[in-house]
Amino acid sequence: GETATLFQDYMLPKVIILFKTLPNKREDIVDIMTSFCFSNSDMLALLKILKEDLENAALVQCFALLSNRTAYHSKELQDVYFFYVTFGLRSPSKQLRTHALLILASLCKESPNLSLNMLGELQKLLEDPWWGIQAGIFHVMCASITSIQQEEQKAQLQEIMEGILKKASPMVLRGCIYWMADCLP
Repeated sequence: GETATLFQDYMLPKVIILFKTLPNKREDIVDIMTSFCFSNSDMLALLKILKEDLENAALVQCFALLSNRTAYHSKELQDVYFFYVTFGLRSPSKQLRTHALLILASLCKESPNLSLNMLGELQKLLEDPWWGIQAGIFHVMCASITSIQQEEQKAQLQEIMEGILKKASPMVLRGCIYWMADCLP
């Protein structure tokens, strides 16, 4: 819409500068960005601008924050986010991998089979000792498990979740407890 276009043309460049310079305010800044996205096309336009103006680490973090505030009503929007999931999961940066897992978890809430399709890649990530990766994988499992109908598939996800919990540090357990809310009916 016209309001979104005005925001993107005049305010977004300033908001992007704030996003780059105030990392502790990024969630609030993303809230401002999403408040001017009234449609999938507005969100796609925003993502395109962000892609041009942010470097990889900030971009994937921004997309992770945006994905948690977005309903995916278009395949194109899901595809853009999923591209950054695959990009982030292959990154040597543990922060990028963690942000990619956040995006994946938000996608799995609407498309739970994504976690099943990526099970091999997620199982490889289980070897990563960083707490954020472990909690992120648990988050993906929690986001998926309530919508999966087949018991055998649910059992696979539960096995991964139990494995994470058995060897979890206190930091991972905190994250897991937080994400278990997604599993509640």
